[in-house]
Amino acid sequence: MEEVIRRVETAGAWIILKHAERESAYAAVLEQFREFVHSIAGPEGAKQILNPEMLIIISSPGRLTPFHFDAEINFLVQVRGQKEVWICDPQDRSVVSEIDIESYYARGKASGTYSPEVEHKARRFTLQPGEGVHIPSHAAHWVKNGKDVSVSLSLNFEFPQWKYKDSYKMNYELRKLQRSPNPPGRSELTDRAKSIGFRLLSKSRSILKIPND
Repeated sequence: MEEVIRRVETAGAWIILKHAERESAYAAVLEQFREFVHSIAGPEGAKQILNPEMLIIISSPGRLTPFHFDAEINFLVQVRGQKEVWICDPQDRSVVSEIDIESYYARGKASGTYSPEVEHKARRFTLQPGEGVHIPSHAAHWVKNGKDVSVSLSLNFEFPQWKYKDSYKMNYELRKLQRSPNPPGRSELTDRAKSIGFRLLSKSRSILKIPND
């Protein structure tokens, strides 16, 4: 790792240091940011924004992070260098489909499929040191560094499992039964019921040792 960092200007590298908040100085910064995000979300919204984490991303000049989406609520903050960030609407199912998201959660498949058309649907941001951008959960995006070494902070939060993760996994199971399940977000009661159903299904499979597919 030390050798890669020393040669980062020419190594074509992409380095992620996870859980930087384990160091007290970074923990203090993350706590301030958590309070800020929770104040925006309000008391009820804050209850669903969980598990704050800080990642430090160090990458070589010109390095491209390909098209993908993540489950986490992400705030990308630039510390050194410049980068271009393209972000798509997380609700645009012509970019990321319900089946894409179900496969992401249920099978760990690659998160989305790039097509040239998505470039016309994405918003482009240029980040300088001290600037940041919000990348919502399930929002397809890609990133390209400028001509200098880039250092960024990725400040992440998670939703509770019932909100998306378990619901999408249950929808994946229902789709295998030729059903057309409603996506999460239409009814909290339904989403919570799907979460309970998926957990019961997983428990029964672990007891009977039934494979997922």
